[in-house]
Amino acid sequence: MILEDGFSTSALEDSVLVIPTIAVGNLPQLSTDLLLHTFNFQKVATLNDEFLFPFASPVDHSIMKQQPAGISFAIEVYYSIDHHVTLVQQRSPIIPGFVESHVKEVIVQFVKAANPQHVLILDSSDSALVEGMPQGNVQVHTSEDLLRESFSSLLIDKDSARVFSDAESRFSEQTRALEKLLKPYANIVVLESFVYEGDNFFDAKALASKVVEMLNLPKAVFETPASWLGVYGDKPIPSAMEDGLYG
Repeated sequence: MILEDGFSTSALEDSVLVIPTIAVGNLPQLSTDLLLHTFNFQKVATLNDEFLFPFASPVDHSIMKQQPAGISFAIEVYYSIDHHVTLVQQRSPIIPGFVESHVKEVIVQFVKAANPQHVLILDSSDSALVEGMPQGNVQVHTSEDLLRESFSSLLIDKDSARVFSDAESRFSEQTRALEKLLKPYANIVVLESFVYEGDNFFDAKALASKVVEMLNLPKAVFETPASWLGVYGDKPIPSAMEDGLYG
C-alpha cells in the first residue's frame, strides 16, 4: 500500500468502507464511480495490484470539472472527511485463480490497517437467473447477529434485509471471499443488485442511491465521470476518415 503524502490510515478508523466487486455488468464499479465523483472523495492510497490485470489510465474526473494531472492505477482508495466514508475503486479484473490471494493479501491487510466499523460490499447478479426478480432491484444481505443489533452508521430496513446464507450461491467469487475473510475484522453487509448485461447506467444510479440511503449521505444529483463517455454508443459517430473505425 502506498499512501498519499501526509495521510495516515488512522484517519479511516471506524469509517464505513465500501468495496465494489467484479460482477455482472461491472455495476459495482459504475456505482462507485458515481459516489466517488458526486461526493468529492479524495485519493488517499494506492493498493497492491499484483493479482490484477495490468492497468493505468489518465485520472478520471467528473464531466463538470477539468481533467486533473496524474495517472489512475488498478486499485485505489478514496476518503471523504465530511462523511467519514472510505471507498475502494478496483478498475481491473482479478487474474483467474487469484481471487482469494487478492482478498487475503491486499484487501484484508488494508482493512486491518484501516480498522473500519462496517464494510459494505457491492455485488450484482444476473436477473435472468432469478425468477421474479425485476432488473434494478437491490437486496440487502447481512448476518442474523447484525440484524438484531442497532446500527449506528448504516440505515438498514430490518424487515427487508436477508441473511447471507439465502444468497451466497449467487454472490460473485470475490464477494464470497470477502465475506469469509473479512468476518474477523468488521461488520459486513452485501448490497446485491439484479441486472442484465448491457446499458447499466440506470442500474448503477439505483445501486448508488441505495448506498446513499444506507450511509445517510445528502441527496444529490449524481455527477457522471468522463470515463462513461463513449460507452454504450454515448458518443458522436466519427465523420472524418482519420478517426478510423473506432474513432
